[in-house]
Amino acid sequence: MSDTQTYIVSARKYRPQTFDTIVGQESVTNTLKNSILSGNIAQAYLFFGPRGVGKTTCARVFAKTINCQNLKPQDVEACNECASCKSFNSNTSFNIYELDAASNNSVEDIRQLIDQVRYPPQIGKYKVYIIDEVHMLSTAAFNAFLKTLEEPPAHAKFILATTERNKVLPTILSRCQVFSFNRIKTEDIANYLKKIAKKENHKYEDDALTIIAQKADGGLRDACSIFDQMAAYTSGNITKDAVVKNLHILDYDYYFNLTNAIINQQPHSVLLMLDEILKKGFDLQNVLVGLIDHMRYLLIAKDPQVLYILDLSDTVKTSILQQTKQCSERFLLNVLSILNKADVGYKSAVHQRLHIEIHLLQLCNLIQQIKEAEEKKNLTPNQNTSPGTVINTDEQSTSYSQNHKIKIIKVTDKPVINNATISTTTSLKAQIEAKTRPQKQETPITQNVTNETISSEKKEGVVEKPNVEQPIINTILNQQESKKTAFQNTEHVSLSITEKKYQELLAQNVLLEELKNKLNLNLE
Repeated sequence: MSDTQTYIVSARKYRPQTFDTIVGQESVTNTLKNSILSGNIAQAYLFFGPRGVGKTTCARVFAKTINCQNLKPQDVEACNECASCKSFNSNTSFNIYELDAASNNSVEDIRQLIDQVRYPPQIGKYKVYIIDEVHMLSTAAFNAFLKTLEEPPAHAKFILATTERNKVLPTILSRCQVFSFNRIKTEDIANYLKKIAKKENHKYEDDALTIIAQKADGGLRDACSIFDQMAAYTSGNITKDAVVKNLHILDYDYYFNLTNAIINQQPHSVLLMLDEILKKGFDLQNVLVGLIDHMRYLLIAKDPQVLYILDLSDTVKTSILQQTKQCSERFLLNVLSILNKADVGYKSAVHQRLHIEIHLLQLCNLIQQIKEAEEKKNLTPNQNTSPGTVINTDEQSTSYSQNHKIKIIKVTDKPVINNATISTTTSLKAQIEAKTRPQKQETPITQNVTNETISSEKKEGVVEKPNVEQPIINTILNQQESKKTAFQNTEHVSLSITEKKYQELLAQNVLLEELKNKLNLNLE
């Protein structure tokens, strides 16, 4: 019974008493130690940061150190032997006054504090006032505190602590030196818990303490509370399985097994594991977020140089390195993209389990899709020929094109006859005009196309045109202006000619269509 009455939780029993024992806040403690050593101690400080990271503890250590009567300049640490240090360790010191602003936030409370500031300390040099959760003070209390905070007596020092700096008035911030306390690393918390376990003669597994540290989310006080809970649950034998079971944490092995099933394209295994996880009472979105984190770890582990940023135990890091060898970087990027879409649309999904299952099944088919995309990418250009591609002519036509700067582009399904450098419709029109106007040497198409070209096409099997009367041609030519817009989807020839010539070419195509309709000819 006596042991139960004297029991003290680890967060209080092993609370740091010196700067060196404060965990994870080296930048703050070094700055404070240097200011004490140089004698440049400000009248007010503001400590802000997440809960349980050592703000109030650091304030108490600072107050103890500046009042130590046997301060050692080598390490700037309190001696724990003088009268001031002993009274501090026994919580009987009159040099430290702690105020909880959450319950003492009125103007009257601040006035009482101001009245006490006038009296010098009985032992030591300074009287330190620690105001915790200072953001809870009312606006009137802040204003009443301004004058004293800016010009306090030489023996008075103020340390304000808060988790919400944005709620503190700017006029208060401008009168303080501001120190930011960061979340404590998982590794530092785990090492601190190991020291406590050894002092308490508890058996433990490293992975178990790492899980506790991760669950604490950067807060050492929360980690100590969970540690005490696990020590009681396991009777001093803290194992990984016991921690996972008691804290209701999804075992990391599930993420490795899910990933293996995805890599091996086993959708049935994925669905069975998901069902098993849900039967244990885990939230779907938490499982999804955990899988996203796991895939992110695999992607980071692709480069061993950045492996240190993973906030995991050494055992898990080793498993991560082994599994990442089975995944390509492209695969992991696609997986993260799909999982991110699943996370974004989770809350708006009507059937949330189906929403997750569909995305997991997509992951199982992802490797096959990547292979098919790579095979398609490796196809030769001839296998992917599509309309609009430049058509290569034979050697003779190529030579002619180089001499006369002619470029043939296929834009419709109508074939180019015998790989000629000009289209059938153009050749027919040239032949018709050549017979009706034999005295002219140029064709209406372009100056580069001569009678020799037309005669060469005749030899290659171009269909001969009928003998058409000149009046019919003149009548059709008079109607061509009104029918230019009706002829849009036909093949054309780019001969490096002007816009005017191009419009003439379109009109000539209209002419041939009219010839076919009027004379019932088959010129194809």
